[in-house]
Amino acid sequence: MPKRIAFLLSAIVALGALALLLLSSPPSGPRYRITDLQIGASRVADQVADLNERGEVVGGMAVPLPVESATPSEGGRRRSYVTHPFLWTRESGIRDLGLLEGNSGSARDIDERGRILVVEHHQDLSPSAVQPYGGPGGYGTPRPQPIKRTYVIHSATGAHIILTETRAISLGQVALGPNETLLMPASGLTTVGTQSEDLLRWSAEKGYESLGNLGGNQVIPESANENGWIAGYALTASREQHAFIWTPVQGMRDIHPTDERISHAQGLNNRGQVVGFSWSRGGWGGSKPFLWEKETYTPLPVEHFERCEAQDINDPGEIVGGGSYRPATQRILTALMQRPWAAWAVPWLEDWGENWLEERASALLWKDGELYDLNNQLVDGDDWVLWSARHINNKGQIVGEGTFQGNTRSFLLDPVE
Repeated sequence: MPKRIAFLLSAIVALGALALLLLSSPPSGPRYRITDLQIGASRVADQVADLNERGEVVGGMAVPLPVESATPSEGGRRRSYVTHPFLWTRESGIRDLGLLEGNSGSARDIDERGRILVVEHHQDLSPSAVQPYGGPGGYGTPRPQPIKRTYVIHSATGAHIILTETRAISLGQVALGPNETLLMPASGLTTVGTQSEDLLRWSAEKGYESLGNLGGNQVIPESANENGWIAGYALTASREQHAFIWTPVQGMRDIHPTDERISHAQGLNNRGQVVGFSWSRGGWGGSKPFLWEKETYTPLPVEHFERCEAQDINDPGEIVGGGSYRPATQRILTALMQRPWAAWAVPWLEDWGENWLEERASALLWKDGELYDLNNQLVDGDDWVLWSARHINNKGQIVGEGTFQGNTRSFLLDPVE
C-alpha cells in the first residue's frame, strides 16, 4: 500500500475515534434532573407564573366546564373552560386553589414564606356583555370585560382578600411586594385616554401610592425583590420602551443601555442585579440579553443564537432565559429557492423545510460567564425539548416551558450534585 494512502487511512481512523470520544463525553457545566409539571404551557389558561425557594410553583390552569355550562367566548364560540389558580409541590403535585369570589383567576406570585398572590376576575359572561377588544366599537375579537378584580393572599392558614377593585384596570403584570403590598401599573385608574401612567404600590395602610414613570403612558413592573426594589419597562415621552429600576432612595430610574432601540428589564435579585433584553437602533434584528449592576451594563454571550432574552436572575448570579436561531441549512436553502433555476424544487424544499429547517428555540442558562443550552444539560431528558426558562431560585431550581413527546408542557429542573 502506498505510504500516502496509508497515511490518509490512518488520519481518517484517528478523526473517527476523536469524533466518537467527543460524542460520548458528557457535557460540561451544571446538570439537571427534569420533572413534568403536567401543565400545558401553550394553552391560554395554562401558565407557570413563579417559583419560590422551596421549589413550590404557582400559575393558572384550565378547569373544564360541563357542556351545559359553557359560556360565550372569543369569536362567538363557547368557552369550554375557566382558569383557576394552582400550587404545585413535589409532595402533592398540582392543587387547585379555587376561587373565593370570581369566576376565573390565576396565581401571579409566591414568596419565600409560601404566601401566594391570586388575582380573581369577575366577568359578566352573558352575550350582551361580551364586548370587542378595545371596548364598544373597538377592534379585534369579542371577549368578556371584567367587572372587578379581587386580590387574594393564600397561605398555609387559609385565604383572605386584601383588595377589591371595581375600576377598569388595564392589568398587565402585578407582583407581591413586602408586607402584602401590591405592585402594578396604574392604567385605568385615571381618566380613559390619559397621557401618563404611573407605577403603583398598594398597601392596606396607605392605599395606592404613585412611584412615578418615565414620561410616557405605560409602566410594566416585571420583578420585585425583598428590599422593595422594582424592575420593569416603561414608555418614555418619545414613546420608546426603556428598562427601569425603582428604589426607595432614588425612585424611578431609566437604565436603558446606550445605542439600543428598546430595552426590557425582566428579572431582579436581592443584590440589585437586573437582567433583561434589548434591540438595537439600527433595526429590530435580534433581541440581546444584558446584565445591569451598579450603573454598569454588560451584554451576555449569545453564541449562535440570533434572538436571546434573559428572564430571571437569582442571588448567586445564575441567569435563565431563552433563545432561538435558524440552522445554517435553512439560510442556504432559502437563498437557493430564490434562484430562478431552482423554481422546480421550491415545493419539495418547502415541504422538507417544515420539519428540518424551522427556527429552533432553546431554554438557556448563563453561569460564571458561560452560556449553556439546557437541552444539553439534562441527565434524564429523553423526549424533552426545552424552549424557555422563566424563573430560577437561589437553590438553582428552574421552571420553564417545552415539549415532552411532542406535547407542550411546563417543567421543573433540579440541579444534580
